[in-house]
Amino acid sequence: MSGRHSNSRRQSRPAIHGHQQDNDAPSRRWARSLLEARPEILPSEVLGKVGIIPDTITDNWAQEDEDFIQAAWDESPEKREVPRINGSRHGTLLKLWRCHVRVLQTSPHRVISPLFNLRYQAHGNNDTTPRGTFSALFCDNLASLIVHPCWQATVERIVWALQYAVICRLDDRRNWPAVSMEVKDSCPALRSLYEELSIMGPLPRSLHSMHISARERVLADGGVPSKHSDILHQIGEKVLARVRRRPRVVPDMLRHMDVDVLPLTGWDVDAVIAAIDSMDFGNPDWQFPASEAYGSFKAEYDSNGGPTMSQLPEIFELTFKGMLREIRLKTRIQAEPDVEMEDDIPLGSDASDPSDGGSSLDAESTVRDLRSPSLGTGHVDQNVTSSIANELENDQVSVQGRVGSLQDVNGLLDRALSAEAEILRLRAMLAEAREDQRNSAAMIEVLTMEKSQQAEEITALKVSRVQDKWKLEASEARIRELENRPETG
Repeated sequence: MSGRHSNSRRQSRPAIHGHQQDNDAPSRRWARSLLEARPEILPSEVLGKVGIIPDTITDNWAQEDEDFIQAAWDESPEKREVPRINGSRHGTLLKLWRCHVRVLQTSPHRVISPLFNLRYQAHGNNDTTPRGTFSALFCDNLASLIVHPCWQATVERIVWALQYAVICRLDDRRNWPAVSMEVKDSCPALRSLYEELSIMGPLPRSLHSMHISARERVLADGGVPSKHSDILHQIGEKVLARVRRRPRVVPDMLRHMDVDVLPLTGWDVDAVIAAIDSMDFGNPDWQFPASEAYGSFKAEYDSNGGPTMSQLPEIFELTFKGMLREIRLKTRIQAEPDVEMEDDIPLGSDASDPSDGGSSLDAESTVRDLRSPSLGTGHVDQNVTSSIANELENDQVSVQGRVGSLQDVNGLLDRALSAEAEILRLRAMLAEAREDQRNSAAMIEVLTMEKSQQAEEITALKVSRVQDKWKLEASEARIRELENRPETG
């Protein structure tokens, strides 16, 4: 990006479409306000701004995690590209990085990544092969998109638009979540759309057609969709209307780093730009194309900010690893099972109740069995006496049988008590085992914390070394500048 040395130089810069840029044009005013809201970031401050150690890293982060990150980096196409990064081939890449760092306060590695369900796919020859760096045209167009005022310099709005373009191109029926809850909740059409999506699995029809239906419902009720909904709708219409050859659909590109992703191409970025350029924003401060926004941004940009070309390879590596750390943390958190242990051992039905299975003596039946038959009145019949004797004998046998049943019940009670004692013993053993487990976990946590602290110290030393090197370079450059400055009278 060209430097800014004086107001006169800015005013003499050629404008978009061959006309002289008006220093008071809406695009120039926007560029100045954007750069004022996003102060200059010195080369030595870049790493601190974009971050290479996620804030969510905890004491559970261990050396094995760093080993995983290093292995992923070693196997990536990005690593193969780093030695080739130079000023003659990657000038537009450097401009994109400066634009990202200054405007979005982050790196391209984080925005076009599985963290936002995106990945880069080249468009053209060998478009099925993963690339380590973006093409020059992709960099230039994405930068022009980023600086347009309709996004209000927010990552989520830009990402949502890019995702929507890819979804419409692919007619992707996966149920993607809203990128920004705040943007969604502020729009009645997007709220209605995602309320419908929340009770679905894969989409029954295209996302764009469902979005159109949601907008129609809001308009029928007298509501007004938000400007962001208008932009997404326009993107969908442009994607459907474009006749330019579309990128090939590569199934392997739909998943990256164990995350479902949308493959973003230059074709998709062009579609979003076409939508922005054709929008009627109803706001003169936004009513200019993306190319004009980028031209004004470059005219106002201070070339001393952001990373330098000599820094870019190392920043490229460190920010890529930072993105890998965030992905590993998120996927690990999502994959963690519930580690709570059940305190109670499930038991069968209680067999100690003697009332079950007819083993107890029923008072009413016992009285009925033992009562004497009627003797009649006035005399005693021998047959009756014999009958009574026989019945008493039978009753005695019955009582003895029931006594035996009671003894059986007592045996069951004894066995149940023994089983309960065994259960108590097993529970005591389980409690002891849990205590041992907690002690082991505490020891592992201490060891993990020590490893994590060592890893953080190593990373901090690396960052410090990089920053020291940049400061040294800056000091040497300043010394050379002072030595070469002509002496004044």
